[in-house]
Amino acid sequence: MLKHCRNMCDPWVLMMVFVLIHESFSAESTIGCIQSPDLLHHGTFVDCRNRNLESVPENLPRNTTRLDMSHNSISLLVKRFLHLPNLKYLDLSFNKIIRLDEGAFQETADLQELYLNDNQLRLDSSTYPDDVFQPLQELQILHLHNNDPRDKGSYPEKAFEKLKRLQDLKIDTFTYTTFGPGFSKLTSLKRLLFGFSQCKLSFIYNDTFQSFQYSVQIETLDLHLCPLTRIQPDAFRYLGSVKNLILSNAITLTPTEAVSAMYGLRGKNITSIKINHIFQLFNLKIGLMNQRILGKDIVANLKDVCVERFEMINCKLLWFDSSVINDQSIFASCIKFIDFSGNDWFGDPKILFEISLMPNLVSLNLSDTYSKTQESTKQKIVEVCGISIPTLGLTVPERLVSLAISGKNFGCFANITMYNATSLTYVSLTYAGLDGFISTVSGLTNLTYLDISGNNCAGISSSFLANFPMLNTLIMSDTNLDLGEALSKVQHGLSYLPNLHTLDVSSNNLRLLSVPTFQGAPLKSIILSNNRFSAIPFDLSTTPHLGYLDLSSNSIAALSLTEMKQLDELATKNNLSLDLNGNLLSCGCKTLDFIVWLFKTNVKTRARDSACAKDDGAVTNTSYIHEHYDEIWKQCVGGFWLSISVVCYAVIVLVTIALFVIHRRRTLLINIVLRMFGFKTTKKVLKRKDFPNDAYIAYSENDYRYICHTVRNILENQNGLKLFIKDRDTVPGGQIAEDIIDGIDSSWNVIFALSQSFLEDQWCHFIVNRAVYSSSRMPAGSIVLVLFEDVRRGDIPPTLLNVVEERYIFDIEKYRGDEERLWKDVCQCVVMDKDN
Repeated sequence: MLKHCRNMCDPWVLMMVFVLIHESFSAESTIGCIQSPDLLHHGTFVDCRNRNLESVPENLPRNTTRLDMSHNSISLLVKRFLHLPNLKYLDLSFNKIIRLDEGAFQETADLQELYLNDNQLRLDSSTYPDDVFQPLQELQILHLHNNDPRDKGSYPEKAFEKLKRLQDLKIDTFTYTTFGPGFSKLTSLKRLLFGFSQCKLSFIYNDTFQSFQYSVQIETLDLHLCPLTRIQPDAFRYLGSVKNLILSNAITLTPTEAVSAMYGLRGKNITSIKINHIFQLFNLKIGLMNQRILGKDIVANLKDVCVERFEMINCKLLWFDSSVINDQSIFASCIKFIDFSGNDWFGDPKILFEISLMPNLVSLNLSDTYSKTQESTKQKIVEVCGISIPTLGLTVPERLVSLAISGKNFGCFANITMYNATSLTYVSLTYAGLDGFISTVSGLTNLTYLDISGNNCAGISSSFLANFPMLNTLIMSDTNLDLGEALSKVQHGLSYLPNLHTLDVSSNNLRLLSVPTFQGAPLKSIILSNNRFSAIPFDLSTTPHLGYLDLSSNSIAALSLTEMKQLDELATKNNLSLDLNGNLLSCGCKTLDFIVWLFKTNVKTRARDSACAKDDGAVTNTSYIHEHYDEIWKQCVGGFWLSISVVCYAVIVLVTIALFVIHRRRTLLINIVLRMFGFKTTKKVLKRKDFPNDAYIAYSENDYRYICHTVRNILENQNGLKLFIKDRDTVPGGQIAEDIIDGIDSSWNVIFALSQSFLEDQWCHFIVNRAVYSSSRMPAGSIVLVLFEDVRRGDIPPTLLNVVEERYIFDIEKYRGDEERLWKDVCQCVVMDKDN
């Protein structure tokens, strides 16, 4: 027993007990801070953010390696404020710290990352004592930005020169910033970062970075968001090891000033230069022209700079002189990536024919700001094609992978030959004014991505796509595929693309596709948005690999049971996504199953909170319908069965009465039935009041806008007629023949808008025959003909001439310049008949 007691009183055992008790109290003293393992540094991470602390908690775990004290109310770092010898990471940002006492970091010698940004630390020796950072010989990252609001001042160099292993420094600047000799002792510094919202650096002089000339090897200089207005030509000459230069978002820096500053980088090997979104203070398309033109003298500053990536995105550039691209140019021999996208670009056209002088070029992007807003591109095609080039040969660097050129108005090319384009896999020619897609394009057999959106593909040949056998992505948005036979030619051309995975034919005003359109193509993504489809326009069984279908912004009200079943099958195999946004869905009684499907299907739909219209026309959303499904279903079904019950009861009563009447008045009833079927001596004369519409207008789909806007406005709004217009007064997806019959039979007159496209329409003869048939029971003058300019009188169907008087035939050519009077005369014919 005594022996066991002696073991319990062993000094080592007592020490372990003391440590456990100490750690227990330490956990309680962190005032709600959260502790978790620090897997990176093999210690403890203590998170004390947003605790409204005025000082660092005492008795933190001694094995703390990561401490986050940001967003508190600490105002002073006193001597030895932390006793954490293993601490690697300390975040004190977003506090109220105004001073660092000497010796503040005496007990944190292993610290590697220190964040003191967004406090109130002025850049002077009273805030930063000379030896305050002396213990931090392992510190690699130091962030001190957003502290000093002053425009003028100087750095406390003696404090910073102690940081021998510092690699990453982010610090406040002054309008005129100078780095003194103390910074020359930061021999490990790699990244100098001024890119933050409160950067005040406006001027960079030739001697600004002189202290970094010999012993400091800065690789990244970040100046984005700085309000730069002046950079002297030799400002960057002392940064001998710089690899990455960022001047982006300097809204007051002009393009000419930025490129002129590249002179200081001559003879250096640069990885990237980014001068994006500069010169944004002036929101203009014209003006200050000389600052937006990079002429020969300006681009000469790039000639001796060896840079791999050069970007000037959205800088309001008008011109980049191609003189810097030549056999003697170091820039041309080193450059791999050029991106001038988003500029108001219209020159220098020679750059296309000189890109072969850049042997290492991998990507070239010359897309300008008009590429997606250039409404006039396709309207100018006729003018451009008049001066088009019959053949074009273009030599590109062998390493070129990506080429994007937009908004250029190239015109028509009979044949195009690309030389050395074996590596070229990505080509974007959006809104480039291209026409005549009947040419042979050779040399692009390895192309996998082609975007020709915004060009005129109305005359495309079915063999055009055969030029790109390896294509897996084809973008043809807004390309006039609704005109002529363009759509059928493209559908046929898809048979030449056995590897096609993505197809985009959005914004083409399409209404129909042939059922086997995508049969045989391994399509995974189909984009049909911004068209006029009222249902899925192709057979889903022909696309077994489909994983994404975009039908947004069409005219789809609901999906059929067959379509929902096919989509579910594709979701099981391919994790299908379906986009129906922008369609006004139907959530009436007949489409409740579709609404339920949206929420239960495995298809990733984007319509689970979309607008939908109920049977009474009220607009709600699909979520509401799903949540109140039982209530709405009862209303739908209850009304139906009530109607059935009432009808059945009424039928029984009526049958009973009918049997009784038939038994008592058989002869009289026979007489009534015979009269109903026309066996009577008098014939009823039809009058205007017997018809709900004044006139049915027969027209071609190509005349849709003219009839539905101009003619409808004159006849209905100005003259008070009631018209039947098929595109307005019929339900989408209905039976066309039945709609035509109903429209004609419900109208007092029939007005034919005879254009050549109407006469060629497959429904023309049906409409003519129905109108002639209906006229047999109508008074004379019930059919009116309006001849368009492309129709001769000899083109009029003879069956119409047999029933139409000459005075009801109007030639639009006789009313040239005064079409409103034409339709008023037509209206008079209808009104005159109405009064008869």
